Amino acid sequence: MSNKTNKKENGVVEFFSTNKKSIVALIIGACLGALIMTFFFPERIAKLENGEEVILRVKNHSFTANDLYNAMKEENGNEALFKMVDIALLKDKYPNREEDAKKFAEEQKEAVFTSYQQYYGYTKEEFLQANGFASEEEFEADLISQFYYQQYYDEYTRENITKKEISKFYKESVFGEKSIYLFSALDENKAELSEVQNMLKDKKSFDDIKSKYETVNSYKYDSVKYTDSDMFTQTILNKIASTKKGSSSGIFTDDSYGNVIVYVVSEKEKAKEADIQEEMKDAIVKSKQTNDDKLYYQAFIHLREENDLSILDTELKEFYEKSIKQFK
Repeated sequence: MSNKTNKKENGVVEFFSTNKKSIVALIIGACLGALIMTFFFPERIAKLENGEEVILRVKNHSFTANDLYNAMKEENGNEALFKMVDIALLKDKYPNREEDAKKFAEEQKEAVFTSYQQYYGYTKEEFLQANGFASEEEFEADLISQFYYQQYYDEYTRENITKKEISKFYKESVFGEKSIYLFSALDENKAELSEVQNMLKDKKSFDDIKSKYETVNSYKYDSVKYTDSDMFTQTILNKIASTKKGSSSGIFTDDSYGNVIVYVVSEKEKAKEADIQEEMKDAIVKSKQTNDDKLYYQAFIHLREENDLSILDTELKEFYEKSIKQFK
């Protein structure tokens, strides 16, 4: 992968991951392997009337070796072909979203420029150069592509949620709004976290605990909901769900916080399952997309297959089929 692509992905991923409350997460291009021009030999490829060599067909679209060559001049060749395929299909699927995509791109572009200027002191031009974009228009086009990718990724994830998954999520993860204390510590301070647990059993106040144990991180949250996945990992949310008012969770390990104790100060009644079906689906979509590394690739493999992807180049077909096996 080229330095340009690495800079583009790393720079934008860093920004989006640290600003996910206001900016939709960056969708990585559908990179399925090095699709190089040595695959495309005339004896293996069908012909269009104008003589261009057809590499691939999907739905009512045909892609030629020239299409790939032209795309490779603009971006890294290992994602160029399937990005063209996906965007063609996505624009067919969402024909009335063009203005929404442009609005999204404009808003996110300005948000990125502003944040990079505030946090890193970058000018617009410095941001574009540092992230491998030749122009503002190229960056905007990349954001438009992200909009279409995200639309389908969300839709695919949501449509594949089962009733069993919803019921399980309701039982294990849904809770009424709660007020909590959260204490966390590194492994070397885990003993002090045990002392915090004892103080909670003795009904000591949050302020007393915080002032006594400086090596323990102490947080107070007046309102936590089961949908607060932007604030907490699913592990912590599940612990909050299973911990009753006036009780602590005991010490558990979380990938983000380390060693953790949750104490529930107050709680409201849990909503009925039938009343929050759509809200639960929103939460499950976020959880699945965060925790399933294969899901993104499965979504766009499915998009191509449901539109009758037909790869006419024999070596390209073999390579593609080999590449997607790991995601099925």
